[in-house]
Amino acid sequence: TDFVLTSTQAGGDTLYLTDNSGSGDDDQGPSIGFGFHGSSLAQRRAAIAALQTSGDEDVVGLAFYTHSSGTAGDPLIESMRIEGSGKVGIGTATPATQLHIREDVASAEFIALNLQNYQTEDDTDASVTLQFSTDASQINCAKITVGKDSSFSSGANSDSFMNFSVIENNGTKQAMRIASTGNVGIGETTPIFPLHVKGRNDASSPNYIAMFDNLSADSDS
Repeated sequence: TDFVLTSTQAGGDTLYLTDNSGSGDDDQGPSIGFGFHGSSLAQRRAAIAALQTSGDEDVVGLAFYTHSSGTAGDPLIESMRIEGSGKVGIGTATPATQLHIREDVASAEFIALNLQNYQTEDDTDASVTLQFSTDASQINCAKITVGKDSSFSSGANSDSFMNFSVIENNGTKQAMRIASTGNVGIGETTPIFPLHVKGRNDASSPNYIAMFDNLSADSDS
């Protein structure tokens, strides 16, 4: 049987699980449990379960459970959920966005997402980018890029920068750069001052560097 996406029939599934449990929001359906060597065969160490994720029994997602405790008798905890809507929650059972990451971290830095370019070359070519798209016809509308100001060949030679880029007339241009020195460049790729602003090279308009508008009605402001 060919694999089909119609939910009203089992379409070419190698393994099809079902049960007759009741329906309701957060009710679990069929599941797959995983044991581990050295543990009792009757003890699960991880599981994946179908899960009703709304009041409608036809809206079904998946929940992923893990065992993080060193005590065998402690229960599994839900580590990740994919709702029927497609929203993914990590550390939360109620994802409010397409990807919702939550952790309880007191008095410490919470690093929710780590993007790592795992290359090992001692050069300044490598970077990692977060890309944004606001339209189906344009895959790249803006970028935030982190790159290397030095080769990272040693601890003393590890310097990074951050670029903020946008598109204008379908061409990508750097709008702002934060150098490893902490200098900020607006329209300037190599800022040599704490704030280095390069004005527009546009003969049709004044070459203003900055404009400050005071919208107060008070004439003394």
